[in-house]
Amino acid sequence: MSPARALALFGAGLFIGAMLVFMGMSALAQRHSVPRGTMAMMQYHLSQLRQSTRSMACEDERARQHLTRLGALATDAGPIFAQIGFDEPVFLRHREEFLAEIATALASADCDAIATRVKPISESCDACHHAVR
Repeated sequence: MSPARALALFGAGLFIGAMLVFMGMSALAQRHSVPRGTMAMMQYHLSQLRQSTRSMACEDERARQHLTRLGALATDAGPIFAQIGFDEPVFLRHREEFLAEIATALASADCDAIATRVKPISESCDACHHAVR
């Protein structure tokens, strides 16, 4: 075998190997995209809820929509995380506490009452992140 041919085969092998590693890394990164997306949506709705309750023109219905979506995402989080093999009892306990905070906030009469529940909801999120991570 000539040195030029050996060098060409080595280069081709290196290129193919790099492509396979890239494809494998991409597949591993996408494996947890749904749980990350769920957490990103929860963060968005919590942020919008916080912003809505801090504004001078707080709308009860808008705040309730964000609370409802937060609750729905938290309800879905259990099966979503279980599907990837993550069913920690600590996570499930914190999720139930979070859902209880959401239910308390949804039972509130108006935007001012909901605003007082935003901090406990946020603290519930933080507690889960600290316990699970």
